[in-house]
Amino acid sequence: IMGMLTGFVDFVGTGRRLTQTGNLTLADARILVDLLGTGDVMDRSSHGRTFTTQSSAELPRLRLVLTWAKKAGFVRVLHGKVVVTKRGRDIARETGTTFDRAVDALLELGPLQAQRAHNRWVLWPRVNELLDHVSVQLLIGPYSTQGPIPLDDIVDTATHVELDTFEFATSDDEIRQHMEWDAIDIMDVFELAGLVRRDGTEPARYEWSRNSTGGSVELTAAGRLTR
Repeated sequence: IMGMLTGFVDFVGTGRRLTQTGNLTLADARILVDLLGTGDVMDRSSHGRTFTTQSSAELPRLRLVLTWAKKAGFVRVLHGKVVVTKRGRDIARETGTTFDRAVDALLELGPLQAQRAHNRWVLWPRVNELLDHVSVQLLIGPYSTQGPIPLDDIVDTATHVELDTFEFATSDDEIRQHMEWDAIDIMDVFELAGLVRRDGTEPARYEWSRNSTGGSVELTAAGRLTR
């Protein structure tokens, strides 16, 4: 789990200048997307057209890494730069305390909501809140089997939770489709954090999407330690 944050902290080094809106620069973002393997897509293409990335704020996973590192106290913003804290300089020791702090920070942020831009309209914000609240419970399946389970089982669990909590003016099938994308977003962030492993995935359905679909989800050794 610490590999992602360690890589980010190492990159920050003595400090990296942020934009006036507090985002990573595009130049740094291009490096970090590849360096950290976030899976974000820059300069998306669709139907033969290319949509140039204008800000690193458009990259959900990279934005999450920055927010996550700040929440865990490994970096902070000072005079328009992101700088490494003392806690961040000690991150390579990978003590149990550091691991717990990183996991707690991710869960406090909410693995789903932390990917959403604060100024971006969200269809069902309360649904996102609930999914973040039960995100660890979505891993009960792979935890109880101590092996891989189909992603579809996790999507089914998320769908049942939402349908038991809210009433929607749309079909259950449409709700499940929304839950599939949200569940994939959560599992991909858990994989980014080193808590789960996704295998047997299928390519993204749309050329502009970063999300692979299907396959199975299995807890890593680090994931089995998560409270």
